[in-house]
Amino acid sequence: MKTVLLIDDHPVYRSGLRKVIEGAGIYRIVGEAEDGPEGLRMAKKLKPDLVVTDLRLPNMTGILGTRKKRITP
Repeated sequence: MKTVLLIDDHPVYRSGLRKVIEGAGIYRIVGEAEDGPEGLRMAKKLKPDLVVTDLRLPNMTGILGTRKKRITP
């Protein structure tokens, strides 16, 4: 089963995403983060197969966070 990390500052939206993604039966949510820095820390620790992120996050945009994750294994 593929693992997924969700990064979004809206808890209700994250909850809905979790239901849809897990409902597919081929993904498992391994973590959720509310902002970019927390998302990066969790991605380094959990090493998910896929990260679903909002483009507009507190403290760091989703695009910048994605760039940093690609640079830092």
